[in-house]
Amino acid sequence: MRELITLLRHTELFAQVLGGAPNLPNGTQHVVGPNENIQIATGQINGLNPVAFFVDPKDSRLRRPFLSMSGLEAMKMVLKMNADGIVIQNNKNSHFGLNAQGVREALGK
Repeated sequence: MRELITLLRHTELFAQVLGGAPNLPNGTQHVVGPNENIQIATGQINGLNPVAFFVDPKDSRLRRPFLSMSGLEAMKMVLKMNADGIVIQNNKNSHFGLNAQGVREALGK
């Protein structure tokens, strides 16, 4: 499990934006400010609603607009959002998830 978390920290992940994102050209780096509220998609697994990320920007389930960030940034964001956790989906039918406590443990908190 430790190896998977180490790999996840450095993997680029993609999430579908549902609303609130500024209109920026593709590839523009943007730090979300304290007065910004960007809504991203969640999934549903075992009664939880974790933040949903994809590993492939060409995944047909990932629609524009979307954002990208490292797995480390994604896990930190999940905790700031007080979300139920994180789910990471490949471009087939497999997924990996951590509830919020699992995310805290992965980050050493």
